[in-house]
Amino acid sequence: AMETLFALLGAIVQAPDCPAGWIQKYRPEHLDNFVEKVSRGREVLSKLAQNRLTWADLAETTLRCLSLQDKDKEKRIKIGYGKFWSRLADEFLSAEIRTEYNSIKHGFRIGSGGSWISFGKEDIPGVACPPEKMQLLGGSEFGSTFYEPTELAKGNLRLARRSLNWDPSILAGRVRLISMSLRNLVSFL
Repeated sequence: AMETLFALLGAIVQAPDCPAGWIQKYRPEHLDNFVEKVSRGREVLSKLAQNRLTWADLAETTLRCLSLQDKDKEKRIKIGYGKFWSRLADEFLSAEIRTEYNSIKHGFRIGSGGSWISFGKEDIPGVACPPEKMQLLGGSEFGSTFYEPTELAKGNLRLARRSLNWDPSILAGRVRLISMSLRNLVSFL
C-alpha cells in the first residue's frame, strides 16, 4: 500500500500528464530515490511549480480542491496528510522494514507471530531466572521473525534472526488512511 501511494505521488510530481506511464516504468530504486529526496527536502525532477518539495507541499498541492467552510479544519486536514505521508516515508525508507517486506515478498523463511521481552535477576550467577520470577516488559502476539543480512567484511554476510511486532489495529487504520490518500490523489489527477 505504501509503495502504491509513493508511486502515485512520484507520478504526480514527475509525470502528471502520464501517471500510468510513470507507474509502469519506474524501478524500485527510482521510487526510493524520489521518497528520500522529498523526505530530505532535496531537489527532485518535477513538473510542478517547484523542485524542492516536502510532504506538506504535496498534500497542499494535491488537496487544493478541498474547500471547507471551516478553514481551520481544512488546514488541519492538509497538514495531517503531509505528516502522515512523512511518517510513512520514514518507514518506507527504513532498512529494517525493507528487509521484513522483502522477506515476506520473496517467500523467505519468515515466521509469523510476535515476540515478548522479559527480564529477571539470577539468584545464582549463570543460572537463568525461573519463568515465574521474570518481569514482562512488553510484546505482541502479532508480528514476524525473519533473517536480516549483516555485512561482516567485504563480500561476507551473516544472517541474524530479527523480530518485529505489529499492532493490527494500527495497521488497519494506516491502510484506511492510505486508501483515502489514494482516492484523493486519483481525484487530483
